[in-house]
Amino acid sequence: MKKVKVLVVLSQIRKALEHEWFVDFMDRSKFDFEFILLNGRDSPMSDFLESRAVPVYHYTFRSNADLIPIMFKMVVLMRRNKYDIVHTHLIEACLTGLLAAKIAGIRRRIMTRHHSDLHHTWHPHAVKYDKFVNYLATDIVAISSVVQNILIAWEGVQAHKVHLIPHGINVSIFDNDVNLQNRIEDLKRKYNLQQSGKVIGVISRFTEWKGVQFIIPAFRELLIQYPDSVILFANATGDYRDALMKQCKTIPERNIRFIEFENDIPALYGLFDYFVHVPISQESEAFGQIYIEALAARVPSVFTRSGIACDFAEDKCNCLLVPYKNSETILNGLITFLKDKALCFKLQEAGYETVAGNYTIQLKAARLEELYLK
Repeated sequence: MKKVKVLVVLSQIRKALEHEWFVDFMDRSKFDFEFILLNGRDSPMSDFLESRAVPVYHYTFRSNADLIPIMFKMVVLMRRNKYDIVHTHLIEACLTGLLAAKIAGIRRRIMTRHHSDLHHTWHPHAVKYDKFVNYLATDIVAISSVVQNILIAWEGVQAHKVHLIPHGINVSIFDNDVNLQNRIEDLKRKYNLQQSGKVIGVISRFTEWKGVQFIIPAFRELLIQYPDSVILFANATGDYRDALMKQCKTIPERNIRFIEFENDIPALYGLFDYFVHVPISQESEAFGQIYIEALAARVPSVFTRSGIACDFAEDKCNCLLVPYKNSETILNGLITFLKDKALCFKLQEAGYETVAGNYTIQLKAARLEELYLK
């Protein structure tokens, strides 16, 4: 059987395990992959693709004025290499890649939608770009039922164009072995956690819709009963940072840690006794990778139902669910974990099984292969 030739277009990606796993787990006997990276030169993503002998093309995007010249360069590349499918991710890649593919006569133009209500709620002027790329795509991958509903009910996309294919992770990276334990101990030393009490983990950009502003008061109250607890904020940068840092000043320095970036994700989760992720609405998250990462790492978790959590989260079955924008229930959830070890064990095991049964990279690869071959 002749291989299907697929061009993947990514914008503003320097490193992403999702795309690395895509290359490693898709069936290379059926597909030939090439990549375009916008602003990806000299990046870990570029290095990874070269290590796998995947052809990669680089285009530099500095401002919107670059989009049209980049698009025409893509047209030339697509006509020369005669791809069967162009698959785009993120807005600049979708605008340039899908339009170029249509001009070049590529019949299969696939887009993965990675955001949810972001434009509708926070940037209404950008909804027109969503509708434009929806029109250009022949198929759209919705990464959760929330995104699927926004595409069909909010933006009028025909249902037959939308394919529900959730993200998947390689659960084996969370296998608890000596190597992982050594890396966890290294991070404990790095972030001064050797002598701490229970560690509450939060991995969220400091932006308003992530709901971090409701976690901080809950933790402050937790310290009254459990004064040795530590809260660790990872990915602690974003447009809401000033407001959140002002809140954090009410917490003693010995009880709080901030990490802007940590590359060793499995070891990072190994630092946490409990995990909290509480976006402020059902549509805030498109997916929410940290939902499934936390469960795969067997960390008892307090969640609000947003993004992919709308598809799997069950209160007291695989997590604790709390209402949106509610510090008191976040506090109660953490106290429940501290007092009920049996419940923690139940959620650890059930959470892991939820991910292993529904959100592995192997399942995602199989679903994408089916879409590519249809």
